[in-house]
Amino acid sequence: WGSVSNPAPLLFRFTFMVSCRPRSVKRKISFPHPKKGGGKQPSIDQNARFIDISYCLYNALLTGERPGSMMEKRPCRLVRREGSGDIMGQKKSVAVIGLGNMGGGIASCLAKKGYPLFVYDKSGEKREAFRDCAQPCASAEEAVRAGGTVLLSLPNSKVVEETIAALPDDAVEGKIFMDLSTSFPLSTKELAGSLAKKGAVLLDAPLLAGPDEAKAGTLTAMVGGDEAAFTRVSPLLADFCETFSYVGASGSAHTMKIMMNFTGLMYAVLLGQMFPLA
Repeated sequence: WGSVSNPAPLLFRFTFMVSCRPRSVKRKISFPHPKKGGGKQPSIDQNARFIDISYCLYNALLTGERPGSMMEKRPCRLVRREGSGDIMGQKKSVAVIGLGNMGGGIASCLAKKGYPLFVYDKSGEKREAFRDCAQPCASAEEAVRAGGTVLLSLPNSKVVEETIAALPDDAVEGKIFMDLSTSFPLSTKELAGSLAKKGAVLLDAPLLAGPDEAKAGTLTAMVGGDEAAFTRVSPLLADFCETFSYVGASGSAHTMKIMMNFTGLMYAVLLGQMFPLA
């Protein structure tokens, strides 16, 4: 079945298995749907199915078990809730660092829902674009000090590492950071450990979908890290995500996002090999 050092056999087998999976055995995930009055059981959507697939693939690589045997063992908890990121009628403040396509879309979404926002981007033009609905900050440190929860929407792990490393200890203490980027899992684990020593929490929360969904608040997210912190930020997640899942310890969500990307690339490779035969 392959291993972490040689995943190719598992990737090919698992992709083929998922592609040929009969309709009769496709899983359904049950979760409350407040807009429809309670416990509906919709068919699993594509993003949620990818989370299922990626969790099984990830654990099969680590344990050597067959992917099918992992289906009932996964800790994933798919959540869909009404947004309610307010305490005593007041929204909690949020810092958004990185105002690109995704970060800017999320900031716009949260601003429309009444969050006190503190935003930072290296581009002064992007910061000023939020002048009417948020407080542009001159530095990441200023935004972090002002925001209760910090959303990081940055290009890669290197930028995330540099941004966090530049923050003084007293600025991060008591904060919950969510890394929404597609970052390296090992980097995420190291950063989470480093921030924990300073009294802060880092959750890895990579996103599915794109800028349009970010603006509309209909993203899908996977979250790894401290589960108590996940519970605390769930109302905020519900205000910019359609669904979000707790998938395990620090680095788990970023690992699964990479697995999802690998699965998508595998489909592309398979189709590329098939088209010349058609």
